[in-house]
Amino acid sequence: MKTYTLTKKQIKLFKEKATEYVYDFWHLSEWDLTFNVTEDGGSYASCAADGENCMAVIGLSSTWQGLKPTDSSIGRIAFHESCELLFWELQVMANKRYVTEDQITTARHKIITTMENRIYKEIYDA
Repeated sequence: MKTYTLTKKQIKLFKEKATEYVYDFWHLSEWDLTFNVTEDGGSYASCAADGENCMAVIGLSSTWQGLKPTDSSIGRIAFHESCELLFWELQVMANKRYVTEDQITTARHKIITTMENRIYKEIYDA
């Protein structure tokens, strides 16, 4: 499997795209993003979040195994990490021992509303 090393330009593009997806696409303005570039190579990127303080560290591996780092693939990986934040609250609830049905319903509707606002934005803005 071929190993690719990301350039500084590609790393900058990833940060720009991830930031764009989190703030401009999903409008998750409550999150404070930090980026971390590692030489891990085990995964293309990662997302670790502290939901209580709305702080997230989006990690990017500087070496990729098998996937060529093109503008398209970098954008897709950035989108994936933004979705991690979109669904973060449900993940936290799934890990708790006691969660009420109302909490799950509220979290689910928050995600649905976020997606509706993005997908149907042009209808509401017309």
